[in-house]
Amino acid sequence: FITGKVNTSSPQWNPDGTQIAFLMKRGINAKKQVWVIPFDGGEARQLTKSKSDVSQFRWCPKGNKIGYVAVTPKSEKEKQLAEKGFGFIYFEENLTHRNLYLLDIEIEKTEQPTSDKTVWDFQFSPDGTHIVAAMSPKNLVDHSYMFKNLFTINTSTKEQKKILDKEGKLGNFAYSPNGKQIVFTAALELKDHQISQVYTLNLA
Repeated sequence: FITGKVNTSSPQWNPDGTQIAFLMKRGINAKKQVWVIPFDGGEARQLTKSKSDVSQFRWCPKGNKIGYVAVTPKSEKEKQLAEKGFGFIYFEENLTHRNLYLLDIEIEKTEQPTSDKTVWDFQFSPDGTHIVAAMSPKNLVDHSYMFKNLFTINTSTKEQKKILDKEGKLGNFAYSPNGKQIVFTAALELKDHQISQVYTLNLA
């Protein structure tokens, strides 16, 4: 499907199985974006226009939207300073948030539901009306291990609601098929070094 000097990753079928989306960098100084190609042949086309690399994405079950994660891009001032040799890196101090973005494919409109937290992973509800996301206050390695909690985000209003406030390690998670519960893995308590338990959470 894709040839040439490019790297592709994270292929995903769209909900009706007619297209495959994937991550790819194409072109000099290009950012990693979400691309899509028809399964029955044709050219790949770029869906996202992120100013920073897209790290992950998921299809909305309705097939009309794609959610993706990318860090806050550098400001123009930061870019200018870097070009002049002032591109200093302060360890664990100037890391920007991993934000969630929603792209409406039909109208080519992108919205940013999160800006003050870091998104580590997310899932769409079966009806596509909500997202459950694992988020932490900062984009730090320690936060990725110990300070994640679960939030729901309304895909229409962008309203956020914290649904889990648990100390310790948090693992993977998923909606139940009817969208009424969340199943997730986590440590039993704060001092546990392993993710060892399975929990269910009733959203009502």
